[in-house]
Amino acid sequence: MTDDDKEIETIYGHRFKYGEIRKAMCGEPFTMELVGEEADAVRRSLQVGIDAHLEICNSPERGDKYTEVIRPIVGIRALNCVVSVESLPTLMRRLVEDFDKQHPNYNDYDGDDGDDDARCLVTDIMTVLGFDENGKFVGREALGLV
Repeated sequence: MTDDDKEIETIYGHRFKYGEIRKAMCGEPFTMELVGEEADAVRRSLQVGIDAHLEICNSPERGDKYTEVIRPIVGIRALNCVVSVESLPTLMRRLVEDFDKQHPNYNDYDGDDGDDDARCLVTDIMTVLGFDENGKFVGREALGLV
């Protein structure tokens, strides 16, 4: 199995191959600014270093950059992320795993604690890349994102 054949399974049961995610990125890094629980989930994912899959999601050599900033007007701590084509699938897998660790009995999870931000972030990333609600790549234009 090549690296591009590895898969991420979302909480909704959609499976995405690393290669599909990378292709949707069109060779460009994925950028985002996160606050709150979403930022905390990414921070937890970055603390792992090399994981059991022998993958990393924070490699400056690849162009990955995670910068802590304070938004001056509101004083909110934010995380600016520039994630390389090579690293984004690993980050997304770790976010799914982070949610799974916090909610091992998802069927009993009522969604009321605001802790599903890691799961929602993965879904949001897939939407921005051009995947529809069924997990099919349709392109950003078809979703009205261009």
